[in-house]
Amino acid sequence: MCWRDEVKLVRECSTCRQTYYGDLGHRNCPGRKPEAPKVQPVKEPESYIRFVHAPPAKGRKTSTWAVEEKNGGAKIGEIRWFGRWRKYAFFPDGIFEEDCLREIASFIEARTKEHREIAKAPF
Repeated sequence: MCWRDEVKLVRECSTCRQTYYGDLGHRNCPGRKPEAPKVQPVKEPESYIRFVHAPPAKGRKTSTWAVEEKNGGAKIGEIRWFGRWRKYAFFPDGIFEEDCLREIASFIEARTKEHREIAKAPF
């Protein structure tokens, strides 16, 4: 028999003021902050495409971008202003997988936001 078996330590939690026995604290303390879940960093996929800026064509006010493969340089589409939707849109020439589509979508959102901020700027 150990000396610890005969001695019962009665303690009070400093957070919730409940009484517990032992020297390890109590695990289900209502005043204890929950631990944030550990998030594993997600590796961003390598980009397979690039955006090549072209100045506005004659008679147009907005810019266009050619969407090309990074390694082959083949044109896979174009991003240009689509007036009926009042935003930039992607005009594809091929087929795509989800990573490329996400990258194209984020590029279009950024350019549209940029265009609208310029339009709102006072002269």
